[in-house]
Amino acid sequence: MMCTFCNNLEEMGISCNSLVENENYCYNHKNYCYKTNECYFNQIVCGIQQLREELLSSQYKSFFLVYQPKLDVKTEKVHSVEVLTRWQHQDYGVISPIDFLKIIKQMGNQYEFDLFIIKKSCKEIKDLLGYIDNFSVNVSISTLNQVNFSNAIENILEEAGIRPTYLTVEILEDENISDYKNVALNLNNLIQKGIRISLDDFGSGYSSYYRLLELNVSELKIPKEFFQENFEFTSKNEKILFGIINMCKEMGIQTVAEGIESISDAQYVKKLGVDYIQGYYYSKPLKKESFINYLTNQS
Repeated sequence: MMCTFCNNLEEMGISCNSLVENENYCYNHKNYCYKTNECYFNQIVCGIQQLREELLSSQYKSFFLVYQPKLDVKTEKVHSVEVLTRWQHQDYGVISPIDFLKIIKQMGNQYEFDLFIIKKSCKEIKDLLGYIDNFSVNVSISTLNQVNFSNAIENILEEAGIRPTYLTVEILEDENISDYKNVALNLNNLIQKGIRISLDDFGSGYSSYYRLLELNVSELKIPKEFFQENFEFTSKNEKILFGIINMCKEMGIQTVAEGIESISDAQYVKKLGVDYIQGYYYSKPLKKESFINYLTNQS
């Protein structure tokens, strides 16, 4: 049964983010939570259930795409774009992937959702191909582990009339996979079709990425934690970063520094020798019309 509670959430100080974060805590400590704050406990559980039911009933119609450019580090001109997803919720407003992907994963709908977003991206991106050379979409490692995923991608591209060489698949490591047989098979099939492969958030899952680096990937994304101001810029850390980037150059893998938020971030990663840069310092993720204006103003 649908629970109508959202109008009371602000009064209780409950946000969508807190719903997702606190659901697991409430279930793990449900006796304590229920006894000490029965109303809060019920709101958390009921809120997550409502979000799940809305996801199922809406068939993802409330999701929209935003576009964040990747710039050539030498020219600071747009080279390609990453397509990202947001959920426009009638009560919570815009919900970020950090929150809704947890719910989708819990529902077991990650594969279905990833294919939906890829199809939506291919449909919308056609108007932008005159401005950019390539676009990337995020795909979870669990989706890559599905049999025939590469065939599904080929069918989506063919239906949209988009050449495979325009697409980059960014791999998100969202869970541990014990058997990489299907992952390797899908990646090799995608590469043979001309699709580029990018490793997102390099360093967040060393053992898994170690295996993936053995494959013929095209791009490696270095997360902001490696170079932002709170990072300890020691000689040792800098040598590690240089080593990663130089290793990629020798392997023919392009590097992207993501999460650039200040001029000091930009100057530092330029010194490191990355190929591309991305982040709020250059542009936040934009809706399609705003992104076209951004591209037009650059040219």
